[in-house]
Amino acid sequence: MGKVWDVLAPRNLELGPLAGPERASSPWRNFRLARDDDGIAWLALDKANASANTLSEDVLAELDDVLAHLERDLPKGLVLRSAKPKGFIAGADIGEFRGMTDAAAVETRLTAAHAVVDRLDRLAVPTVAVVHGYCLGGGLEIALACDYRIGVENASLGFPEVMLGLHPGLGGTVRLPRLINPLEAMTMMLTGRSVRAGRAKSLGLLDAVVPERHVKAAATGAVTGQLKRRHGGFLVELVNSTYGRKLAAKRMRAETEKKAPVAHYPAPHALIDLWETHGGNAQDMQRAEIASFARLIVTDTSRNLVRVFFLREKLKSLADGDWSPRHVHVIGAGAMGGDIAAWCAWHGFTVTLADMQELRVGLRRPNHLVGLHFFNPVSRMQLVEVVSHDQVWSEVLTKARAFLGRIDRLPAPVKSAPGFLVNRALTPYMLEALVMLNAGETRETIDAAAETFGMPMGPIELADTVGLDICLHVAETLKASLERPMPDVSRVLRDKVEMGHLGRKSGQGFYEWRRGKAVKEREAPKPTPEMTDRLILPMLDVCVGCLREGVVADEDILDGAMIFATGFAPFRGGPMHYARARGVANIRAELERLAQRYGERFRPDPGWDRLT
Repeated sequence: MGKVWDVLAPRNLELGPLAGPERASSPWRNFRLARDDDGIAWLALDKANASANTLSEDVLAELDDVLAHLERDLPKGLVLRSAKPKGFIAGADIGEFRGMTDAAAVETRLTAAHAVVDRLDRLAVPTVAVVHGYCLGGGLEIALACDYRIGVENASLGFPEVMLGLHPGLGGTVRLPRLINPLEAMTMMLTGRSVRAGRAKSLGLLDAVVPERHVKAAATGAVTGQLKRRHGGFLVELVNSTYGRKLAAKRMRAETEKKAPVAHYPAPHALIDLWETHGGNAQDMQRAEIASFARLIVTDTSRNLVRVFFLREKLKSLADGDWSPRHVHVIGAGAMGGDIAAWCAWHGFTVTLADMQELRVGLRRPNHLVGLHFFNPVSRMQLVEVVSHDQVWSEVLTKARAFLGRIDRLPAPVKSAPGFLVNRALTPYMLEALVMLNAGETRETIDAAAETFGMPMGPIELADTVGLDICLHVAETLKASLERPMPDVSRVLRDKVEMGHLGRKSGQGFYEWRRGKAVKEREAPKPTPEMTDRLILPMLDVCVGCLREGVVADEDILDGAMIFATGFAPFRGGPMHYARARGVANIRAELERLAQRYGERFRPDPGWDRLT
């Protein structure tokens, strides 16, 4: 059905007088323009040689030319929409962000881009953005510059720039808080979460939501004044007042710092500063937005998060391929197997389950066996390790990766080895934390040592979250299987498992758990930099060893796997990227120093010598 829709969808889009293949006759490479019998101009964006519309510099330059053309002979109104079947505009062309190091040059380019969007905003006729599918980032900023926004029922609108270490940069910080409740506007921009069409209409972001067959009538109604235009009203004015902004910004900062510390993620804090300081004056806000965006885009955080974006795209591309079967048989009917089965069923597969401790033994076609290693919780962890062995066929691996694409998961190819990549890298991280615990450090201090580095949670809390029984099993297995020196498995860990204190799932582990959260002491000694290195550097060392042994093919796949499976500090760009940024020689020397002080488990892997 998906392939059929891809073929038929362009014909089903309401393009008014643009219906049909007119691109060849258009004076623009990425746009088509025509007027209908009512004198309304329809402008379709259909970026050449691309599956999705993005706001690259050439697209904005052409839009400027289109607007100049319209200004010379004004139509009755303008309807702007995408000719791509999957969505409106996916945002800026992220590829143009790479390698930017000069904030002043970025300001110059942004100022020119703003002039184009402002030109659309000032066009002296009613303008209507018709949005279907995704409408993200710069795409939403184009829609906000129009007088009306009409959403097709499948529309999804959002500002994901914060995921790239940025905030909206084409006027979004100015226009959105003046259109809808500023608290809702700031929430959208601070979290990066999208809103569906119905929610967008209730917020006032969309003026109407219609099925595709009613698009022409709704757009015509907007141009002719039959569609009531939404205005912010008293609430918007109140919250945007000097006092309202000051009061709201204080709370926003406190909440944001908990999830995105300013030292690691400056963008959301810069956005709050922008709104609090300049939210009362649109022109000042626009100038400040440009300057702030330019400063952020040249930071290490933004460059590394842009790198993470492309790591995700690389892993997604590994899932390209055909997958036609609709039946999935899950071997292992425990909690994890049940979650995998539920996830597959959610994505439209027929699912059966069975239990079986051996898999490969006795198979008539072992070359068809491939391992798919999911992580817990299945519904939230994006990465799945695709495990090859010496007999598997390459086409089977391709199909396994394609299957993961069908269930919206990122494949990371690894070779069969104890712990594969992710568990092998996490084990010394968690075992070293237990060594510190046995030495008298507090749980909270140990966890803080990892969290200050940028990990989403510390190793003690992570062990409780994964399950102490699982941690014990993995630690014992790897200690027995690997030649690498590792800390002894903690007696405290064994005792807790024997008592049934398994962590979050049992309500008690190293922490007590209440309503799904670990109960922590508020006052605890601050961690030292050495504590952070004792946790993080062994993880990097294992990554280097996995590269040396060929467990994983390259640094990009390794970095992507660790970010999307463990949450390894995304703003650092991945463990190997961090290692190179910090300096290979520096890390190797620190590992040698730790080995002299704490033992052979810190002795650097020979693979460090191969890194250039």
